Amino acid sequence: MKRMPAVAVEAALGPVVDLLRREGFQVVPLRDPVPDEVQAVVTTAGDIDLMGMQDIKTASPVIAAAGKTPEEVLEEVRRAVRMHGAGGHAGRPGQERWP
Repeated sequence: MKRMPAVAVEAALGPVVDLLRREGFQVVPLRDPVPDEVQAVVTTAGDIDLMGMQDIKTASPVIAAAGKTPEEVLEEVRRAVRMHGAGGHAGRPGQERWP
């Protein structure tokens, strides 16, 4: 059985966590350091610095959940995982955020 991608999610985003898990994603808490297996990061504001985690570095796309439904975040996570998994995002230096 294929292992689903891991997504790091800010703790305050309970409905997003629930939906991602129902869809089969591995959800891990957002922490420093971000685990290497994480293929996307979801925060409330889309800025890890706002969470007081200025030192966190990740090559994974960072998705802002603010103003979005859990379903909209899910679609962005799916796109980010496709990009990151295909090397499309990780291969571009200096781009650490969701476009």
